[in-house]
Amino acid sequence: MRRIDVKHAAIAVWGIVFLLVVVFAGELRWAARALPLYLVHEFPPLQERVHAAEAQRLANEEQDLAAALVEIAAAEAIDPNAFPFLHAELERRAGQRDAALAHYERATFVDPFDAGAWLRRAELLQELGRRDESRQVLREGLAWFAENLLLFQPAPDPSVAPRYNAKAEQAYTNLRHAVTTLRAALSAVD
Repeated sequence: MRRIDVKHAAIAVWGIVFLLVVVFAGELRWAARALPLYLVHEFPPLQERVHAAEAQRLANEEQDLAAALVEIAAAEAIDPNAFPFLHAELERRAGQRDAALAHYERATFVDPFDAGAWLRRAELLQELGRRDESRQVLREGLAWFAENLLLFQPAPDPSVAPRYNAKAEQAYTNLRHAVTTLRAALSAVD
C-alpha cells in the first residue's frame, strides 16, 4: 500500500485551485476590477439594477414598451427574482395579460410582503373575468399579512437605539396598512 505524502496532497490542492479559477474566471476578473472601487467605497451599480432602471426609463419617458421588456428580460437573466413586479407591470402595459399574471404570481412568491403585487394580481384576475381566483388571491394575501401582523408586534426595547424601535414601528404600521387595504379590496370583490 502506498502512502500519500505531502507532495501528492499539494498537487491535488493546486489542481483544485486551478479548476476553480477556470470555472470562475469571469467572476474573478469582475472582482479584481471592482476591488479598488470597493476599497474606497465607490460601489459600481449592479448590472440588473442598471437594466431595470433603463426599462423604467424607456417605459415612462419614451413609451417604448418593447425595448423596456428587452431590458427587464436582461435584468432577469442576471437575477430571475429581482424585478418580477416591474416585469409584470410592463407586460400588463404591453397588453400581455397572461404573461403579466405569471409575473405577478412570481412577485407574490418572491416577496410576499409586497401588498401591491397581491392587489395587482387580483385586479388582473378580475379583468380576465376570474373573480373566484381573484377572491382567493386576496384571501391568501390577507392571511399572509394577518399572520405576520400577529407574529410581529413590536414593543419598545430600551436596550436598542431609538431608530431601531422606529423601524420596527414602521414595519408594523406597514403590515397593518396592508391588512386594511387587502380587506377593503376583498370586500369590494364580494
